[in-house]
Amino acid sequence: MHSRLHHHFMGWLSVILIGGLCAVAISRAADDPKSTSPEAKAAKKQRADARGYLPPYYKNVVDPTQREKIYKIQNSYDEKIDALEKQLKELSDQRDAEIEAVLTPEQKKKVQELAAAAKANRSKKTAAAEPAPSAEGK
Repeated sequence: MHSRLHHHFMGWLSVILIGGLCAVAISRAADDPKSTSPEAKAAKKQRADARGYLPPYYKNVVDPTQREKIYKIQNSYDEKIDALEKQLKELSDQRDAEIEAVLTPEQKKKVQELAAAAKANRSKKTAAAEPAPSAEGK
């Protein structure tokens, strides 16, 4: 029971972390849609890393003093969050290795084949979903 609960918890924790990271990425991208050159993106990322980022919808609400306080709070958690993310990755890798150790060599081979087929299928779907080059661009 503990293992199932732990697996369920780790799954949700992963979803929450990934969702949070996606929200941050979307928030950053929405701040300045004009800056699309690699140089502009790199400069913006450097500025954001140096000063932090604001949670969604805070940009037009907080004053400069509050903004700096938020950045300091975020910076105070960065190291702890990085360590936890590393620990989560290590635990997930360890769990996956233990799970894989249960399989026979034939089962491992079959799982690898199924994973490769699924990856190829996703690539086909992604390629099919991309818009075809328009005749106007030629």
